[in-house]
Amino acid sequence: MSREVITDCNGGQDLDKRLVDVLSIADTEDHHRSEPMITAATDDDHRVDNSEDREEGVGDNIGDTVFSKHWLFQCLINTVNIINGEKSGDTNGGADGSVDDNERLSSSSAVVTAFGPREPIELDDRTDEELSILWDMSINEDVMAFLNDYKAIDLFETILMRTNSPRFAEISAGILANIAVNRDICVNLANRPLFRQLILESLSSSDTPFVIQVVRIVSASLSNGETQDRWLAAIKERSDQFLTTIHHTLENCLNCDLLRSEILLLNKMLYLDDTMAAVWLTFDRRYECVKTLLSATDQLLADDPENV
Repeated sequence: MSREVITDCNGGQDLDKRLVDVLSIADTEDHHRSEPMITAATDDDHRVDNSEDREEGVGDNIGDTVFSKHWLFQCLINTVNIINGEKSGDTNGGADGSVDDNERLSSSSAVVTAFGPREPIELDDRTDEELSILWDMSINEDVMAFLNDYKAIDLFETILMRTNSPRFAEISAGILANIAVNRDICVNLANRPLFRQLILESLSSSDTPFVIQVVRIVSASLSNGETQDRWLAAIKERSDQFLTTIHHTLENCLNCDLLRSEILLLNKMLYLDDTMAAVWLTFDRRYECVKTLLSATDQLLADDPENV
């Protein structure tokens, strides 16, 4: 599935510049702190006891949480280094590792948007654990605001565009899905045409855990009254591609979590905008799509009738 060439929506600022900005901010803030460097991601590394600091009025806590700013800055720095390492490695680009960002979006299908045309790579155990902790932390409102303040959205969007690691993409999409419930962040994401295209095209990825998180991003965006119109418009602009992807998933997917998520997404879209039904009627495979929708619903009823 080919992709049209589009330009970066953030005022011409390319992805490399955004990574530099995130790294610079995190590194600068982290150097203002006196705590020792984190050497491993353990269950307690991301939590702090700032009893002495609180007495001095200089706490390391993020807002009212027990989460450590220092740990999160180090996590962001490590994450930037990982994605830069992917870019400069043998699996990317030319001799200098560079690949044009428009080429990344136009060269191949949505699954390649996240993972590239190369062999997938795996995160090491420590990195996976560290990012999983950040994923869990990101449901906290103070952490959401903190990530937004330090341009983490730019970082995770860049990861989705560049990484060749399915797990890295899944975690990044999961973090974005968590923080998209925040009004300011949801509006920020909706104001990025490139991001909207990236997410909608990524629905056709063959990696089920990743797609589940992508659907969560779309659902959160449609649940926000300030952003739903932009997302519905983006879906209508590529309605054939969108419905083809949904039809393929409903017809072939055996994962009940993904089936349930996509059925709920369709229901939300049709509830929010009556014209989406008219869009469906113009779809060449509308009858097959209805059949697969009913079949997927039957599968969910058979699997877990109480939670359909």
